[in-house]
Amino acid sequence: MSKSKRYWLIASMVLIAALVTFLVSFDKYDDVLYQSQLIESIERGDLTPEQEFKNKEIYLKLSEIEATNETTKIAITINHIIIIVLVSMFLTAFAYYVQSNWDMNESDNRDYVLSKFFQSILIASALIYLGSSKANAQTTSQVGINLIKHYEGFRSEAYQDVVGVWTIGYGTTKEVIQGQIISQSKAEYFLKKDLVRFERYVLTRIKRHIPQDQFDALVSFTYNIGSIYGNFYKAVVADRIEQVTYWINKYIKAGGKVYRGLVNRRRDEGKLYAGDIKTKQKYNPKYKVCYAK
Repeated sequence: MSKSKRYWLIASMVLIAALVTFLVSFDKYDDVLYQSQLIESIERGDLTPEQEFKNKEIYLKLSEIEATNETTKIAITINHIIIIVLVSMFLTAFAYYVQSNWDMNESDNRDYVLSKFFQSILIASALIYLGSSKANAQTTSQVGINLIKHYEGFRSEAYQDVVGVWTIGYGTTKEVIQGQIISQSKAEYFLKKDLVRFERYVLTRIKRHIPQDQFDALVSFTYNIGSIYGNFYKAVVADRIEQVTYWINKYIKAGGKVYRGLVNRRRDEGKLYAGDIKTKQKYNPKYKVCYAK
């Protein structure tokens, strides 16, 4: 095997390993950022420690999480930099491999490889930036956000929901600690951060174009249920609106018990999915209907 082919093979293997590492660390990085928000409110002076938490034990526990997260965030950032370099090596190897002019002298060959390497760094950085900026190109509209806020309701103090999960704000469940207290503005901040995760889930789970009304309904559904599965998932993928509205209304139980709030929520999510104008106006009074002339 020639030297160029060996270089190409090694670079390919390293790239695959780097991409796997990136995928594994991406979710961890999301968790780290979320946990950091619990401390940032105090550091910014939004609320005093006494207002934010009922006792020092909670604050200390979150501080320990934050201390660990700082190291984790640095490690993940370094990992992303390494990935850019490895991708650049991969692209350089590819350019070198397909280069037909092999009779360059050693100096020209070195200059060629270096120039391609730095060009590859720019390309790799641009691709990673574009990929991250497009990851959540579609976001929940104000109609969807208001629907979620309406049914989740605002709770300033951490509580256990009907299935025993610690919850706070507008249904936030990640890293919630007993006795924790937050303001309404912080609850809205948490909600927006939570929505990013569920928006990403919907976009990756449903492999087709999703109209805004359907997207809002699906994000609200997954925010409450956690995932899309079964006959409901099949109907969504096939874009069969009548079947979707039928199956979505089956998810009305929590802990084996039917709840009126879930019945009403599934009804409104189904109507929103179907594009019902009155439902959109209900959750956003500023919504206007544009009629074609």
